[in-house]
Amino acid sequence: MERIGPGGSLVVMHDVYFDDVTIESEKIGRLTTINSVVQAAAYLLQSWPIDSGKELFAARRACLACLEGKLSAGATRAAFIDATLEAGIHIIPFVRSPSTGKPQAWRKRRPKRHAWPIPGQSGHAR
Repeated sequence: MERIGPGGSLVVMHDVYFDDVTIESEKIGRLTTINSVVQAAAYLLQSWPIDSGKELFAARRACLACLEGKLSAGATRAAFIDATLEAGIHIIPFVRSPSTGKPQAWRKRRPKRHAWPIPGQSGHAR
């Protein structure tokens, strides 16, 4: 994203990512996941269901400040969530599955090998 800065200089802004915010879009049952400041800004400017509101303008200012490096991604995410609540947009809660405390096995395990013959038995099957 580019912006003309003070004195006519070109300022290049890089996208900043935050934890997912999943919202229900205007089409019932259709979900939209926002996970970056640029996505949040685009949604606030292009797809927002209302044209005005205190939290809407605060969220827009927060997106711009974050892209300029003046605000954290977490604060911008919070401002976006506040704007969704003001607009009556339904937020889908993010639920993490509980940890079992065991690491997940990512590779296939080899079967256990048995030493033959078993003590007390002969080497041949009877």
